[in-house]
This record gives sequence, structure tokens and C-alpha cells, in this order.
Amino acid sequence: MANKTPNLLGRATFSFILDQIRTCVNELAIFIEECSIEELYDKNYLEKSKKVKSVRDNIDLKNWALCDIAYAIVFFGVSENGIKTITGIFRHTYKSRFLEIILTYFAVKPHKDSEYFLEWKMADQEFKDYYESKLSAVKDFFYSYNDFYPTFFKFYGGHQAKLGHYYRHLYQTVTYINQQEIFTYKEKYEYTKTLRAQLSTPEQYILFFNSISMLGRVWEFDKIDATASQSNSYLITKYNLIKNIPDLNFARSINIDDFYPDVKFEFRDKSPLRTKMEKFFK
Repeated sequence: MANKTPNLLGRATFSFILDQIRTCVNELAIFIEECSIEELYDKNYLEKSKKVKSVRDNIDLKNWALCDIAYAIVFFGVSENGIKTITGIFRHTYKSRFLEIILTYFAVKPHKDSEYFLEWKMADQEFKDYYESKLSAVKDFFYSYNDFYPTFFKFYGGHQAKLGHYYRHLYQTVTYINQQEIFTYKEKYEYTKTLRAQLSTPEQYILFFNSISMLGRVWEFDKIDATASQSNSYLITKYNLIKNIPDLNFARSINIDDFYPDVKFEFRDKSPLRTKMEKFFK
């Protein structure tokens, strides 16, 4: 048995998942800080990412990778099948050597209720204290943990069954509203506003991560270019779907408004570019 998640119901599930994303971001940041952009990204994909950054110039490409990989780890988990899936999805996105190392590290972290958790925690602290280079040390340092790799409960057990259909359904609903030519933009906005009102704060945070990850860029990031008219297809921005996020600095390292500078977040003024973009909203 490789996975263990608490028996949570309703919105408590999203709070638990968001806590795992926060933990994963903090743990993964240690490794990403050591890399240059070129050591992290596949060359061709890096060029695609730079084109998005040319439009949203505040995006930090290392932070983007941090969000993307952390979300995939929490979403799929790091069982043998989860690792195969993540590796397959990212085969043309990030350097395979980097993925191999960090997935080794995350795969051997036991669930807090596991009999191995205290042992792992002590080993992890020793690892952080004595190894200057985290990337080069991981495989050798945690190699012995692979002896019980197939049997222990993992900290990152995966949440695909909970999250997959939820955000696909949300995307299809917003897309359907957006495509209705009989409604004005104002009418469409009111419908999506009603939908957004049903989302808790953790659900909006996770939507942010989903939308900038490889799994959810269809929301907006696959369509970003330098033409203002294209903004009509930016669903997160167009309908302010994450505007109720209270703290735009996640885990002290991810600035959410760097990715969505033209969302009208609560208690923030409308950006000058949003005013221009709204002329193309329909």
C-alpha cells in the first residue's frame, strides 16, 4: 500500500490539499534555487515560456516551474505510477535529470502517520545540514529508503481523483458561458460571478495553481500573446475567477499577481491594461 490520505469531506479536502501544495513548494524551492534556468528547462520549452514572459514580464520562470512541478506532485502523487505520469507529462518541459532527482526525494517522504516518518525527518535534517549541494546529494543520501519504497504510506499520495473532474467541470462550465453569443459580457460576468461565489478561498488558490500548471493552461496561459484582442479568451482574467484570494504572496515566494496582473483582486485598483482589455471583452 503506497498512499494514505485522511477521510475528509467537502471543503476540508481543499484546505488539506492546499496545505500539501504549500509544503511541496517550500521543499521544492530548495532544489530549484540551485539551478539556472537552462539547467531546469528543456531548451525548446524555455523559448515558449520566454514568449509568455515577454507579455507578462513580472513572471519569474523559476517560480513558474516551482508552481508547475509542485502542483503535479500533489496532484498525481509519487507512487510508481504517479512518477511515470509526471515524467511523461514533463518529458519535453524540464530536464530529465532534474526531474529524476527531485522525484526521488519526494517519493521517499513518508506520511506523517507512517512508522518511518520520524526516521525520515531526522535523515532529512541531516541531509540539509551537511550537504552543500542538495541536487547532487539526493540520490545517494536517500538510496537506502528505496528498500521499503513499495510498502510505506507516502506523504504525497496524490489527489487526481478529487481534483481532476472538479476543475475540468469548472472549466467546461465557464467555457460554456463564455461561448454564449446571446449574452453580453456583463451578463456573462454575472453568471460566472455567481459561480465564483461558490468557490472557497482554498479552491481559488488551487485554481490558480491548476491554471498555470501544465494540466490547466487551457484556462489562459496557452493563449497568451502580445495582442490585446486575444485577451477575450483569457478566462481567469476576463472573469476575475481568483479575485477573492486574500494574500497574493503564497508561501512567501510566489507572487500571484505576477502571473495575473490584470485580475481585479479585492482591495486593489484595476490595472490600466485591464481597462484597455475590457474593450475587447464580449
